[in-house]
Amino acid sequence: TRVRLGDHWSLLGTLLAGFSGVLFFILPNKTFIRPYEPSEWGLALVQTRQSVYVVCLVVALIGLITSYTEISKEFRIYRHERLKGLSPSAYFMSKWVWLTVAVGILAPLLLLVFIVLVYQQPLPDFPEPRLGEVVTWWDQLIRFQLVGLLMVNTSWLILVTLILACISSVTLGLFISALAGDSDKGYLYLSFVVVFIVLFSGLIRNDKLEDLIDTFSFASTGKWAYEGMASSLSVYCWLDSWHFDEFNSTGHILSVWLALGLFTLTGGFLSILILRLRDPWYG
Repeated sequence: TRVRLGDHWSLLGTLLAGFSGVLFFILPNKTFIRPYEPSEWGLALVQTRQSVYVVCLVVALIGLITSYTEISKEFRIYRHERLKGLSPSAYFMSKWVWLTVAVGILAPLLLLVFIVLVYQQPLPDFPEPRLGEVVTWWDQLIRFQLVGLLMVNTSWLILVTLILACISSVTLGLFISALAGDSDKGYLYLSFVVVFIVLFSGLIRNDKLEDLIDTFSFASTGKWAYEGMASSLSVYCWLDSWHFDEFNSTGHILSVWLALGLFTLTGGFLSILILRLRDPWYG
């Protein structure tokens, strides 16, 4: 933590990652609210699916981009300190804990605040301004605190999902960094992972690749973030289809959180394992 606080430019870049929510200005107005008219549900469903995909993709990319060089950029220092007795697990946790707080938790929180307060994009269970009412930034903040933070509702469910997704992406980025070691292959690994997340997160549909996507989508953090957020918003229940009766159930959301937690644990275990396999005395 002292090292990161001393590197002012790196610290600023990490904290500014959460303000990439400026990208959400491309989202349609009231994109997360089901229209009153059933005739508009079809188009609204498509727009909401796309918007959820953008939000989850941004969160996944924030976690990856801020962590994929954390180990590789100082790998030679790590090898030197490892000879002095540095524990690989302690070294990994020093990176992981810092990034979990500075990126995994703060970035999704800033993104959600940006969506609700700055962009004024309403969420279900969140009070919308009345017709003709002038709502100030302070009014929005009070509403966000009273409704979005003090009640277990859509805002809470989305926030927990995005935090878990960002933490799992941070862990994946550290795994990429450990895998790259002191080489410059981190960019190559990151490119492959980003393409994988984009293709397997759930938005892109292709009949020829449907079986392939269904088989490997479990390995995409974006897929779980997409399912968790869509489930919190009850997106697929808008058309009242019996196929999605339990899509927004408590069990479904908990299964998404469990998957993201297991993803994080697996990524952390593999990262520490790679660091041990790269011990200096092994060559």
